[in-house]
Amino acid sequence: MQESSVDSSSGLSGPEAIAAALRTFSTKDVEDMAREGLESKKQSQRGPSVKLMRYAHGLKRNSLEPEDYLIKRVPVIPPKFRPFNVVGDSFLAGDANELYKDLFEVRDSYTQLRDALGEEASKESKLHLYDAARAAYGFADPVLPKTKQRGVSGFLKKITGSQAKYGYFQRKLLSKPVDSSGRGVIGVNPDLDLDEIGIPKEMGWKLYAPYIQRRLVRSGMSPSMAITAIRDKTAEADRAMELESKERPVIYSRAPAWHKFNVTSGFPKFIEGNTIMINPLVTSGHNADFDGDAMNVQVPSIDEAVRDAREKLLPSKMLFSIKKRGEVVPKPAHEFVLGLYTAQNRPATRQAQAPDEATALRAIKAGQISLDDDIILP
Repeated sequence: MQESSVDSSSGLSGPEAIAAALRTFSTKDVEDMAREGLESKKQSQRGPSVKLMRYAHGLKRNSLEPEDYLIKRVPVIPPKFRPFNVVGDSFLAGDANELYKDLFEVRDSYTQLRDALGEEASKESKLHLYDAARAAYGFADPVLPKTKQRGVSGFLKKITGSQAKYGYFQRKLLSKPVDSSGRGVIGVNPDLDLDEIGIPKEMGWKLYAPYIQRRLVRSGMSPSMAITAIRDKTAEADRAMELESKERPVIYSRAPAWHKFNVTSGFPKFIEGNTIMINPLVTSGHNADFDGDAMNVQVPSIDEAVRDAREKLLPSKMLFSIKKRGEVVPKPAHEFVLGLYTAQNRPATRQAQAPDEATALRAIKAGQISLDDDIILP
């Protein structure tokens, strides 16, 4: 691969030398270097060449040249994104403001030293300025001992955190408390419909409490009476919960959710006990078994979320795999297959006649014909 260098006789060092080196080649040169590495078909060059090609495409997409990678000015973000706090008599400047203050102090110190002693004698201070800029971005620790001792961190460290679970996105967005949510160990109930989920009755009261209260108030009950009815689990409140559950399915998921089949919805069927019951056909999408696995349950609030839960997230709306075209995701496996085989080979209790398949299916749905019966068609 082509390499860039700066003649040592130029007298440049530090960032000036890096800037001069970056000016010796263009974005097209970077792309050519990456293509040359890929065309060489050497295994050792493939990884670096792919990364280099990504850099080249990013530079072209943003109309940048390699020398633009060098930061010459540190942007100061607007004040509303770096607020301060006052707690009692204490003033808390905030991490961003403290790091900017450190950077300004180090810059002023370097400028005074350079003007007094010259560029050669101020190299150490220049490196200190570089470290202060890195700290503001979040690539390094603060340069001043007092700031470092307080655990102040730069922008990137705030966003990424020391680990993935401690990052800004995780803690401020994903880890926020969620209203109308519950969690419980799952069990299997083959009597449930594909689009149903068994929710413990006690959990249902907590999940649907705000919606039950609204329905009761709209029916003419005062807010205080509605709260009392929910607390006492009156017949009116119980009827309101049943109506709400038919209009507002719950969304259930099992962490970690890697694909859409791991976040599904279901119409709750309220049961006794503390275990959340699911249909065995949805276990493959959730990669779930019944040795203590737990699921999260949320009740959607806004109309758009309810509409998505009814029209997009029900297992019956997500039958086909996105990985293997034409393959059905909710399908029988393990004990379910054995049960179907056993049921199929068991002698029928009685025979039923139907003029056609459509009539037979309607009779099955109406409960007039059992699945154990032999159906005779003409």
